[in-house]
Amino acid sequence: MPGWMVRTVFLLNSWVIRALVVFSFAAHVTIVFLAGVRRRRAIGLPITILWAANQLGRWAATYALSKLALGSTPQELELVTLWGAFLLLHAAGPDNITAYSLEDNVLSTRQKVEMILQVSGAAFAMYKNIVIRSGSGTMVWISSFMFIMGIFKYWERAKAMQLANLENLRSSIKKKKETRRRRSLRNIRRPSSSKHDNDEEALLVAHGLLDITKGAFVDSSINEHQIPVYAGRRREIFPKSGWGMMYKVVDMELSLMYDILYTKAAMVHTWHGYAMRAASPFATSMAFMLFWFDSKQGQRMTDVLITYVLLGGTVLLDIIWLLRAVASTWTYSFLNDRPHLWVHHALLCSGKWRQLHRSIVSLDPSLILAKEPSSYRKWSGKIGQYNLLHECTRDKDQRTREYLSSVVKKVASEGMWMEYEYHNLRGIHISQDFKKKLLDCIWDYMYLAYPVEDMEEVEEEEKKKKEAEKKPKLLMMLPEHHNVENIRKLEEALDFLPEFQESILIMHIATDIVFMYTKFEQNAASSKSKDNVKMIKALSDYMMFLVAVRPTMLPGLKLRSLYEATKEALAKIWSK
Repeated sequence: MPGWMVRTVFLLNSWVIRALVVFSFAAHVTIVFLAGVRRRRAIGLPITILWAANQLGRWAATYALSKLALGSTPQELELVTLWGAFLLLHAAGPDNITAYSLEDNVLSTRQKVEMILQVSGAAFAMYKNIVIRSGSGTMVWISSFMFIMGIFKYWERAKAMQLANLENLRSSIKKKKETRRRRSLRNIRRPSSSKHDNDEEALLVAHGLLDITKGAFVDSSINEHQIPVYAGRRREIFPKSGWGMMYKVVDMELSLMYDILYTKAAMVHTWHGYAMRAASPFATSMAFMLFWFDSKQGQRMTDVLITYVLLGGTVLLDIIWLLRAVASTWTYSFLNDRPHLWVHHALLCSGKWRQLHRSIVSLDPSLILAKEPSSYRKWSGKIGQYNLLHECTRDKDQRTREYLSSVVKKVASEGMWMEYEYHNLRGIHISQDFKKKLLDCIWDYMYLAYPVEDMEEVEEEEKKKKEAEKKPKLLMMLPEHHNVENIRKLEEALDFLPEFQESILIMHIATDIVFMYTKFEQNAASSKSKDNVKMIKALSDYMMFLVAVRPTMLPGLKLRSLYEATKEALAKIWSK
């Protein structure tokens, strides 16, 4: 190959690395500011930008790390080595997002190999600069600082994803000691009676009940002897009249579960996580100052500007992550679970943490828009609507309501289009009255499931059991009785209940038919009855939306074929 061609290829490769480094940083910043959108939305332009930044940023970091050894001069190689540490930091991702979906938390062999290659690329560039070419002392120190931080944060991301894997989460719940569960129940905070800081109070209570929520997410039930303890504590925390606080606590619990499944919260709020957040701003500031005073002789102005942007941006982000970690209610929960430590008494008992929390929260830019700092944790209150009979009885060409939906239908997958059509377009915002009635209904069922135990009734039941034990058990000795008893147990074991999705389909169709045949009575009914009908209809359509569009949100088997078979059968009946 001619010499000019070699030089051209080499020059292009070196500028490709510069472009990829800048692109990786831009993608990293985009992810930082758009990560919160993922908490509330499943589809839309911001979500698309976030997904693209996540995918392209990861690709840019991987590709650039594989080309780090390129550099025409020792000075260029020194900067490229430093960029490798930044690329590793970008690949580690920000604190407020680790996974785009639950499937991302299941680390495949390909992902593990990719992680090893990324770390190896940065390590090789460090080795080549320090050992082979004997780089300058200042740049070696700067690169070493950033490389160690990159390695640690990369490990944090991998560990957080591993902990967020539902299988690992289930295993950790089973291994958790009962003594700690009891201790956490005792430490649950009671909601304050005042309306001041109501959302913050709900969030702190939610932290205390998070073990129960985790168990519900992974279908891990609590022991029978723990049920009265949980039930009694729940009644103590939530009086029946306080439905509003209970709703907020449930809202916050789901938000905390999002933190566990999709962010680095499980790793940030540990001793080493706090230590890293405290040390990072000082380390990056020191690196910035060292680079500021270091000689720039032999370095391109473009490379120097890129390095300043990377260092300055990293310092600002590290300060943000430190302030977020200190002001987070996760920190309150972390200290609250360790009452014997001096930090607990120094920060919680003295009220200094609350003062610090309010001071940091007052810096939140959302306050300029008159928003509550914790508003990002609240559910929007929007539910999707999907009516099976309506879908089966109308023309397929009229399925979309607007031009944009038809465009989404053509360019996106069926699942994404259904999410956009039946949630973004047809979804409704439920009222406070709707929430109250639904929560009251659930509350009544909870009281039936865990009734308040009367001590006299308990003593009476124990007396009856003792008397029954004293009676002769001749009947139990007969072989015929054993056979009958075994047959009865077998019948009970084989008496399977219908799957949850099947129950929803049955109730949804039955609800529509009942309302269809009682239209005249509904028109003559009172306004209160009409409101109740609307609520029932909205709830029925929402449950059907979960079956058709979001089956992964429902417990039990994901019987997609059952929904499709039912839809086809109804369409055939209508065509006749």
